[in-house]
Amino acid sequence: MHPSLEELNDLVLRIHRAGFQLAIHGVQTQMVDAIICSYEYLQSVAPDFWEQAAPPRTLLRMPAAVMERLKKLQPVVLPILHLLIFSGDRYLATVRKRGYPWLYRTGTLVKNGLTVGGGSDSPIVPNSPIMGIYGAVTD
Repeated sequence: MHPSLEELNDLVLRIHRAGFQLAIHGVQTQMVDAIICSYEYLQSVAPDFWEQAAPPRTLLRMPAAVMERLKKLQPVVLPILHLLIFSGDRYLATVRKRGYPWLYRTGTLVKNGLTVGGGSDSPIVPNSPIMGIYGAVTD
């Protein structure tokens, strides 16, 4: 993983101290876990994090155990839901079948009290809000 967890921790702390809002895009489970670890680290060394900055955002694929950590952090999660519409064949070809239930668990996020927003991965996929809404309601 690049950067390493230690480097990521240092980076999120420097970004926070500089007064910027954090936004990290993570795809693979290892990276999502590292992002959560970095936010937990930041919360432990900068308890004012939630008062001074908007909540963190992350693209999310996670096992159930990660959900508990997210519930404690209360991030705003921005899954790119219409990626499944435009890249479904690629997902079928590259994601192991056992991983399908963990992709874009928007309903689970909402049921667990997390705030879910929308976003696009433009220019990778069209930035049409309608396609994002379609991806959200058919998730």
